[in-house]
Amino acid sequence: MLLYLSVIIPFIFALAIYFCKNRDSLARKLILIAAALHALCVILISCFKNNGKLVIESTIENPTLLGTDTISWVILAITSVLFLFCTIHSIAWIPVANKLEAGEGHSKPMSLNVFYCFMAAFLGSMSLVILSQNLALTWVAIEATTLVSAPLICFHRTKASLEAMWKYLLICSVGIGIALFGTMLLVHSIVGAAHGDPILNLAYLREASFNAGWFKAAFILAFAGYGTKMGLAPFHTWLPDAHSEAPAMVSALLSGSLLNCSFIAIYRFTELVPVEIASFCQNLMFAIGILSVAVAGVFIVKQNDFKRMLAYSSVEHMGLILIMTAIVLLSGEEKKLLLPILFIHLFAHSMTKMTLFLTAGNILLAYGTRAITAVRGLYKTMPTTGKIWFLGIFLITACPPSLIFYPEFYLVMTAPIFVAITTLILLFIVFAGMMNVGIRMTNGIPGDIEGSITEPHKLPRGVIATPAIAMLFLAIVSILAFFMNFFA
Repeated sequence: MLLYLSVIIPFIFALAIYFCKNRDSLARKLILIAAALHALCVILISCFKNNGKLVIESTIENPTLLGTDTISWVILAITSVLFLFCTIHSIAWIPVANKLEAGEGHSKPMSLNVFYCFMAAFLGSMSLVILSQNLALTWVAIEATTLVSAPLICFHRTKASLEAMWKYLLICSVGIGIALFGTMLLVHSIVGAAHGDPILNLAYLREASFNAGWFKAAFILAFAGYGTKMGLAPFHTWLPDAHSEAPAMVSALLSGSLLNCSFIAIYRFTELVPVEIASFCQNLMFAIGILSVAVAGVFIVKQNDFKRMLAYSSVEHMGLILIMTAIVLLSGEEKKLLLPILFIHLFAHSMTKMTLFLTAGNILLAYGTRAITAVRGLYKTMPTTGKIWFLGIFLITACPPSLIFYPEFYLVMTAPIFVAITTLILLFIVFAGMMNVGIRMTNGIPGDIEGSITEPHKLPRGVIATPAIAMLFLAIVSILAFFMNFFA
């Protein structure tokens, strides 16, 4: 029942918020209640354990549409925490953004009740993706995330945000269409399926036998389709525009939650790979993973837009997560050890990237531009924001004691030698590019170079508080994990 509530509650509140019309105060309260109730559902789900595991599984005897295994619980918990943080931040951020952006040359932003309606529906559709135990339902839910999140990108109603929204809709819809074809071929590849079998239920598929040739075709199509939504190169072209044009909390959810939901669809297919083609699937994932990190590295080094830089960082980390998943694919008995490392990367990337996007939104509010060259001396003009920004970049590039350091270290140590060396070189390029941006934006004197802004707007404490709390939490967890590992 709790699983269904975690999906249904956001949709109920989405409907209620829509009918708030111009009562913005009520809309804010309702979205906050929806986020809190969802978090409560996740906590209660974790309390109902099966033999000490966070599992409420669908079985062949009793196939269900919703259920949890360890990876789905982890991603659901991450999504719920991120949504709660982003909701709290939006309550303080949107009024300030509307005030600073009001006036000639600026479009009227989306109505608050419509914006929060889509936000709540976004949470519900992501929860449905994560908890789905049926690949057909997974496909429907991922398509739903596209439809309800697209309007959020166009919150500011500018020409650029409208273009980014349509680009996101078109590219991701094509990708999801390809994934549907892959799912159909998966059904065709099942050997010995009888009429009436729940052939798209995960419990049934894990026990099924597949024709290797047809499964290979199904995997390639599903991988390309869901990889588009996950932001993997070369299917990533929607991601920089959408992440940079969306408001701060939407960018945080797109990067920290939506990409994870798309990853879980790919992960479901890797669970089913026949032994005969496991090596092929692993090599394909290695190739796309390395390409994603390489593309991110090139664009980060040449970037002059700090929000687009964070978007390409998401492409990089999705590539790294894919490489780790490829390692897990053929890990055999070591799978139980490798999966927690993958979960650490998912959690650390989502939390750190959320903090960085919320901070980037604050910098954009204060300076009125996303240009890296226009922002100098953050330590002097916005001390708290400057510290969060630099620390966030420090952590997202996997510098110890960042939680991301451990998965990346393990990746380099366990991957095939060519994959390990190539990834290590590319990680250094990403590190150099992002740290260069962090140092340039936080140090120096405002106005010391042509085009930089000397007097940014002062932001209220409420806008700065959410990323500060998130960074404090992340820093404490990172330091504790570092010392626990050091003294183990």
